[in-house]
Amino acid sequence: MCHRHHRLKSDGGFRLRQISPGLYEWITPTGHRYLTRPGTGQAHDATADPYDAPPPF
Repeated sequence: MCHRHHRLKSDGGFRLRQISPGLYEWITPTGHRYLTRPGTGQAHDATADPYDAPPPF
């Protein structure tokens, strides 16, 4: 994880969990959820996904 993202996780109140190999979920301090695949430049707002639907990528 780059320095900026490490600081968000450590000092910014964000939480990070690994869903599966190469797929991560960032949870903001306000509860919004974003699924990301590092190195792809893709992110998906999963806040309103019913039943944790898989991301479209």
